[in-house]
Amino acid sequence: MIIVGSGLAGISLAFRLIDKGLKVLVISDPGKKKSSEIAAGLINPIVFRRITFGWRTKKSLTEARTFYPDLENRLSSKFFEQSNLIRIHGSQDEIDFWQELMDEEPFNQFLGEPLATEDYPWLKAGFGISVLKGAAFVKSHEFIQAAENYFRQNNMLLEEAFDFNHLAISSHEVGYKKLKAEKLIFCDGASAAEFGFFKNLLFNPAKGEVLTIEAKGAPDMIFNGKVYGIPMGNGIFKIGSTYSWEFEDDLPSEAGKQEILEKLNGILNIPFRVINHEAGVRPTIKDRRPFLGFHPHKPAIGIFNGLGTKGYLLAPLLSKEMANHIVDGSDIPEEARITRFRRTVFT
Repeated sequence: MIIVGSGLAGISLAFRLIDKGLKVLVISDPGKKKSSEIAAGLINPIVFRRITFGWRTKKSLTEARTFYPDLENRLSSKFFEQSNLIRIHGSQDEIDFWQELMDEEPFNQFLGEPLATEDYPWLKAGFGISVLKGAAFVKSHEFIQAAENYFRQNNMLLEEAFDFNHLAISSHEVGYKKLKAEKLIFCDGASAAEFGFFKNLLFNPAKGEVLTIEAKGAPDMIFNGKVYGIPMGNGIFKIGSTYSWEFEDDLPSEAGKQEILEKLNGILNIPFRVINHEAGVRPTIKDRRPFLGFHPHKPAIGIFNGLGTKGYLLAPLLSKEMANHIVDGSDIPEEARITRFRRTVFT
């Protein structure tokens, strides 16, 4: 099995296939930026805008809570943290709705009591704050580096840009240079929207920018208001993110930086300094559902992509389902099948 891409999607699928006894080779361009490595890796079960659960959230959260700790043990690395989240409410309507739902099933498992704002003087919280239980985050850089090191040490990583000119496809296998495999799965992020067998799928790439700040007076806890803050330890936080569907490149911009700073200044009540600024392009989809499956005319070529802004939450469950589909022939969730666009892009 060949996987193209060593971001979140490629790594998750690779380990799921390894666990099913398959031999896997990951092809990854060492010079290519990975949006999932720039991402903060937040795992949040609630959509705050409507105070509801996202698509397949509860089942995904269960998978994430076992998948990432298991990988930590396998990779001898630490990158997964389970933690409560401090929600900085944006309106009185939001906090009223929160309090209405907090005693109802299944919201009572996640929505905690309002907190005393005087106990959190480092935050600006005009409408109050509450605790969200069950959140977590993955330190994305550590996660991807640990996985790539594992692949490298086990001769499972080919570090080069994928070259379509060296790809040969038959009905039952693929060849790439001197390699042969039963299947080849593209997990190549936003690149899939530009070229390749799936470029006509309804991708809607979005550029995102993230700051890393030092805020020495802030405790190491997740906070979320106009922006999120993910603790990296010792007063260091990842802050973000912006969303732009019109962009010229994947480079950090002054406009993106100022947008984050303006929002951060609206919720953080202590001095801080910016120590890094990153940007990447997410492989988001028009209907906000991922792409899983195989090309209807080239059954040896597949895609596992478009995990979106909830990627670190969804990847453990979806990679398991994709691996089950590959090995056992089990169904892919209908909402994630690439054939939902078949009439417009595969005819």
